[in-house]
Amino acid sequence: MPMCDFKLVAMITTNEPIKVQSILAEIVGVDGILRTNQGFIVRTTLCGTSAEDLNQSLFSKLKSTDKNAALIAEWTRGNTKEKFLDNMPVEILE
Repeated sequence: MPMCDFKLVAMITTNEPIKVQSILAEIVGVDGILRTNQGFIVRTTLCGTSAEDLNQSLFSKLKSTDKNAALIAEWTRGNTKEKFLDNMPVEILE
């Protein structure tokens, strides 16, 4: 059953800001998106079964829009934080 309390803070870099912004607006709404020189900062709360699944879904949508897009994401639910670089958990990379 999906839980609607996964908080996301993410940095996204892209070469296709107009296309990526459109995708992000569909996923998180326009209020959760801040445009930067390199892309976007996203702050929102989403529903899903796990941070990993939510991150994979977001990353896949970004890559289908811009194959060079990069995602740094931190998902928080309760006292648990999970960090990802693109679609890889950060703990695996350390």
